[in-house]
Amino acid sequence: MFIVIHTWVELLVSSISFHLNMFRKAMIWMIALISLPAQVLTALQRERLLQEHLHEMRIELDSLVWDRKELQHQLRTASKECRILESMLAEVEEETVPLFPELNC
Repeated sequence: MFIVIHTWVELLVSSISFHLNMFRKAMIWMIALISLPAQVLTALQRERLLQEHLHEMRIELDSLVWDRKELQHQLRTASKECRILESMLAEVEEETVPLFPELNC
């Protein structure tokens, strides 16, 4: 008799456990399906924000490239001017050395 009662209790516990597990899984799936549109909208919003940020970064990069080219041009111009001034200074020194021989060291 004990075995029969024990078997019925185990069957009842297993049946309730099975149904609770099925209910739990169904609830998890329903919550997942309900929250899916919100997750999709959030992902789309994040993607849009990332695209905007990428666009801003590209604009900033283009601006920096343009500034770099401009600075390189200014550096080349300054370098040319420096060489011209050095050659002019060398010419002036060559012209003035014979005029003031007492300044030769």
